[in-house]
Amino acid sequence: MLIRQDNGRWREPKAAGYAPGSELQDLLAVHAELIPGASPVARTCREFQTEAGPADIVVVDVTGEVTLVGSTLASNPQIRREIVGQMFDYTSCLWEMDVDDFASGSRNRTTKPLFADEDDEGVVINDALAQNLKGRNFRIVLVSDAINPALKRVAEYLNAVAGQRTMVVAIEHVGLRQDNVEILMVLVHGQEQAEARSSPDRRELTLWDTESFRSWLAEHDGRSIDGFDALLAKARAQRFTF
Repeated sequence: MLIRQDNGRWREPKAAGYAPGSELQDLLAVHAELIPGASPVARTCREFQTEAGPADIVVVDVTGEVTLVGSTLASNPQIRREIVGQMFDYTSCLWEMDVDDFASGSRNRTTKPLFADEDDEGVVINDALAQNLKGRNFRIVLVSDAINPALKRVAEYLNAVAGQRTMVVAIEHVGLRQDNVEILMVLVHGQEQAEARSSPDRRELTLWDTESFRSWLAEHDGRSIDGFDALLAKARAQRFTF
């Protein structure tokens, strides 16, 4: 990244980095829009209490979507094992959690309730939140100031094997500075892959078993039934199932 100065010259901004501790976590908790999939009006809760311990940040959007954010610095020698293991531990604690218990986990951890419960909109959000908690509809976001190849590979693998309802995204937040201007360069890994995997398939899928396939043959290609029956006989003799 190069920035053009008043004198017309281009200069690379200096790396600002993040102070050890909670500076990166503070940034994400205040600015939810920096988290993939979260809207600017999403509510965040830091140190959300679970049976496995406090999750760094839990985000609830107006649609009832739930995002768990784990943040750490690349200088942490346990970045790969620590952040990945903890995030799935926290996620398992939220699975099928009651909405009231979810509210208790955020109590005294945020200045605003994660969701309203006194108006019509709040009822809708509560219902959507309950469905997402029950259905394991979670977005897991791993955030660091630098995503090393190992962590990127782990995130991509988890994204590939996770169910359609769970999205895993790794984000690299690079802090830069040019004079008095703060610059945040965001690199996202795995989001397109996760969205493509979780998008509903618009085709109507049919579960074929022996009888349904034989019925289809009888209607469309009766001459193939004898061959199909012979194939089934061979398969059963070898203990294969169709």
